[in-house]
Amino acid sequence: MEELIEKLEQLKLAISKEKVVLDFLEAKNDALNDTLLMDEIKEYKRYPKESLKKEIIVSPSFLRYKEKENEVLFLILKINESFKVVNSSFGCGRGK
Repeated sequence: MEELIEKLEQLKLAISKEKVVLDFLEAKNDALNDTLLMDEIKEYKRYPKESLKKEIIVSPSFLRYKEKENEVLFLILKINESFKVVNSSFGCGRGK
């Protein structure tokens, strides 16, 4: 069990160094530091208006953040697919 935990920690470290993840974190920080975007989001939370929502959605920092978020989600999907293959090859499936 200890070996499995160690391998999972190695996997987490490797994932955290992936360019996709680093780009996502950078885009997230850029979006959070975009004062205009953050002000618009706060305003939208208080007074939701469709026009304000459209302004938020077309913001360059928001668009970049969402693009990088999608790339990370695709990475997660690929990892999950790999785990399914590993699980099925070792008979680790539920109900077996």
